[in-house]
Amino acid sequence: MTLNARLVNISLGVLDSDLTGNVDGDLNLNGEGGRLTGELAADLQGARGLGADPSQGLDGKLNAHLRGDEIQIDSRLANGQGLKAEADLVLPTEASAAPLRIAINRQKALRGRVFADGEIKPLWDLLVGGDRELAGHVHLQGQLAGTLADIRPIGQATLDKGRFSDGATGLLLRDVALKADLADQTLNVVEVSATDGHGGGLNGRGRISLLRDGDSSFRLDLKGFRLIDDELAMASATGQATLNRTADGKVKLTGVLGIDRADIAAKPLAPSGVTPMEVVEVHRAADFTPPENPSARAGVAVVLDVSLKAPRRIYLKGRGLDAELSLDAHVGGTTTNPNLTGVARVVRGDYDFAGKRFAFDERGTVRLATDPKDIRLDLTASREDSTLLASVQIGGTAAKPEISLTSTPTLPKDEVLSQVLFGRSASQLTPVEAAQLASALSSLAGGRGLT
Repeated sequence: MTLNARLVNISLGVLDSDLTGNVDGDLNLNGEGGRLTGELAADLQGARGLGADPSQGLDGKLNAHLRGDEIQIDSRLANGQGLKAEADLVLPTEASAAPLRIAINRQKALRGRVFADGEIKPLWDLLVGGDRELAGHVHLQGQLAGTLADIRPIGQATLDKGRFSDGATGLLLRDVALKADLADQTLNVVEVSATDGHGGGLNGRGRISLLRDGDSSFRLDLKGFRLIDDELAMASATGQATLNRTADGKVKLTGVLGIDRADIAAKPLAPSGVTPMEVVEVHRAADFTPPENPSARAGVAVVLDVSLKAPRRIYLKGRGLDAELSLDAHVGGTTTNPNLTGVARVVRGDYDFAGKRFAFDERGTVRLATDPKDIRLDLTASREDSTLLASVQIGGTAAKPEISLTSTPTLPKDEVLSQVLFGRSASQLTPVEAAQLASALSSLAGGRGLT
């Protein structure tokens, strides 16, 4: 059997839909029966991850030589930003001409050398991709041994001025610096540090086993590090956390973190005045199953055992609330199914009801839970003048708060509201004021006092 093929301007997207760039090359195969030899000489132009900047594309050569039960691969890649990457590998193969077959044997020994120096982002996008992004100057050199099923790398790696982001969790690290040694199937992280871009940072060190059934332990020290930063909440924390992986593959995150400051926006997800509506798709098939969220099913579910504490500086604002709370909480469960428990207590604060300020009672509490329908409210806010003490009780759940109005001395709700809003009896109101009072009473009766 003899096969000669010429590749001309073939898109890398044919091989992997997440890649772009082109390849030219010559492929020659010769053999008979169980014997097969061959050569591949390929030129890569602009090889990169799909959507990556074309200026970061990698150019270079990839040569492969098939001889007997081995295939030798030599590659040299570079780009205009100074990145250089090299790999010399000898992989065990099982090849035959009839039937035509070339397969890598994952159980037999391999050997090789890898080297990279320069901006790692183009190489990361090409080889890893996905929701995670890594950038920065990398210097990597090492030797490979073992098998594909059990690779044994030996070498060193450093990363400077790095940036890491994880689209699934929203984690963003800046100024990443890392020093690591690879030996005896273990990645020893001598030191890693990073900042959050807002004045906080973290440091870490640990031992990560490259064996599937190996034990790993990694410790992180956080100082004012921003854990959450989105449209609903911002929170920074200080403390220590440990990430452990046991021989059975389970990963667990434990730690005690002090919340330095948290700002929570108590805002409805829909704009004010917009009524949420249930939508039914008329022509949808009866057996249709909505697609699973990719980020929810990607990655390993990490077991959580993290305590969160704050004596104060948990700020809740919006929907009439302006309060400062303390926190004593625990996050259990897993990263895919977290379980929040604990309590938040009122330190100070105000509640704006119908345009009037009510001061929170410091005995108020919020019993925390993962689901808003399980978050229990027990809050009281009062307003006092020379003739009346009016109190608003907020109970129920975060999903469906229950609001009631009482007074000392005891008066009907319309009289209490009239005194609070206008300073006089309901019987003395003008028609416009009476309409305003009726609107406030309707809002209270509907349990919408927080809107």
